[in-house]
Amino acid sequence: MKKLFFVALLTSSIASISNAADTDSNFKFLLGGGATIGQQAELTTSGSAVSDGRLKSVGTEGYGGIEYRWSDRLFLINTLGYHVSDARFALGSTVHLTSIPFDGIALYGINDQIRLGGGVEVAGHPELAAGSTNLREKYKTSPGLIVEGEYLFTPHMGLALRYVAATYKANNGGEDIKAN
Repeated sequence: MKKLFFVALLTSSIASISNAADTDSNFKFLLGGGATIGQQAELTTSGSAVSDGRLKSVGTEGYGGIEYRWSDRLFLINTLGYHVSDARFALGSTVHLTSIPFDGIALYGINDQIRLGGGVEVAGHPELAAGSTNLREKYKTSPGLIVEGEYLFTPHMGLALRYVAATYKANNGGEDIKAN
């Protein structure tokens, strides 16, 4: 079931839809989703390591937002989403990270199909939960940097590739998370 859900969200990322009608409006509503792959340095809880080296995580994200066409080549995008990421360790335990990301991105259209740009992501309410323990940690976040490239199949459907670098700081002095 999880694999089917992952494939469905990956497919929806390929078909990230903007539901604007063919009008002269500079605004478009966005709706999309996608798969995320991340890497994190060694993660510790209460002084004991739960991973031995780099931790890889796989997640999904759904979002909605608004795109504003500033000029023929410059586009401003704001989205609000929900992100879930899971990582599995050698001993079979899992860590589950959730957040509500708010993104602000500026894209420059190289041509009618390719857009490149960057922006800022602020992840609201990030929380880490370990599957086999009672560990539940809430985090504060600082703005993360976004670099994005986008290919538009049509004016209303595209595929985006994004790199996000963010840091989550534990509220009670626990281990910080550097996500990218």
